[in-house]
Amino acid sequence: MLALGLSTSVGAGSDGQTATVRHVAGAAAPHIGLIGDSTLSGVRWYDEYGELERFNFVFDAESCRRTSERSCWSREQYRPRNALTALQEEAGEWGEVLVVMSGYNDSADRFADGVGEMVAEAQRQGIGSVVWLSLRTKGVDYEEPLHLANGSTYRGANRSLYELAGQFGGYLQIADWATYSAASPDWFEADGAHLTPAGAEALTSFIASQVDVVRAGGAITPAPAPWEEVREGDEGEPVVDVQMALIAAGVDDGLGADGVFGPQTVAAVIAFQRANGLAETGAVDGATATALGLYQPVAVTSADAAPSTTLAPVPNTLAAAVGSDQDGPRGGPVPLGAWWAALVASVAVLWVARRRSIASRANPPSRAVGVEPDDGRLLAVPYDHESEHDDSARTVDVTR
Repeated sequence: MLALGLSTSVGAGSDGQTATVRHVAGAAAPHIGLIGDSTLSGVRWYDEYGELERFNFVFDAESCRRTSERSCWSREQYRPRNALTALQEEAGEWGEVLVVMSGYNDSADRFADGVGEMVAEAQRQGIGSVVWLSLRTKGVDYEEPLHLANGSTYRGANRSLYELAGQFGGYLQIADWATYSAASPDWFEADGAHLTPAGAEALTSFIASQVDVVRAGGAITPAPAPWEEVREGDEGEPVVDVQMALIAAGVDDGLGADGVFGPQTVAAVIAFQRANGLAETGAVDGATATALGLYQPVAVTSADAAPSTTLAPVPNTLAAAVGSDQDGPRGGPVPLGAWWAALVASVAVLWVARRRSIASRANPPSRAVGVEPDDGRLLAVPYDHESEHDDSARTVDVTR
């Protein structure tokens, strides 16, 4: 029986540096991989792997990471390799399921391509499935350092994810973190995207449960996809659809379908909401989209309800079907699926004593990142908006 262990490897240099964690649970434990940006890095920063520790895993999450574009400077004072490069450079180590939590730093016109490249590379490596977490949108005011990404692009990214999940025929599955976490602001820092200690615990439990379902042959991608709110400042095809529906509803004869959600579209949406007894927000939420005929939520029957002992991959409630801006549940863990034998990758593991306490979780280490304590672990402090966004005196290149 192998003991539990974590090792952190740190590469040299200020570009492409890594802080990869490898964990060995035992020869009989499933082997998975996780790649993410700073929204996943909180798990490493708080040293809170939770339910993930029953897997053999490789965990590679970095601040300011992009999916396939060159990453920005991280708060840990280096420019991490992008997610695609990490996937390629650690080929053969990712196990049977690859979990990805990335997209919060990607430019709107590159995210979908990056996802496609990641999934194609995973297929090439023979990884069994890719699970991608949907991006949070409710209460999120995080903005990428170069203003390439914000709440609007995250909603668009989620639409792209669901479209790509359909194109890849179930190989790419969406774990709906956006809906699941929507009712739990205490899981996140003030920007609505980065984890608190409670959020790190919730996220690792959520990921573990979703991996269990996928490994057992189940599907976790919501059908239909949750409605992603369309609001002022958004652009593109979803806005055209909204404008066409408003025109068809006869709300504003002068409204054009130009794909830009500006003041005139806001006024038209409010007029439609007023006429239909909806909350006059000026944003096209799930209820407004349903009234416009843009979205059809799934009706719930008793046969649809998940067993009480199971964390449904998508909450089986009408509110959850309406969209990721609605309240999400807090369920218990999924019972373990069939355990498949997995060979543990040959890696150099630094065995360490896991010193945890309630006090250390509530007061994470504040020592400088990159300083290694006696037990060999790389210390890191929780996410800090200002330090991550301090790109002054740096030459920033967002090309691949």
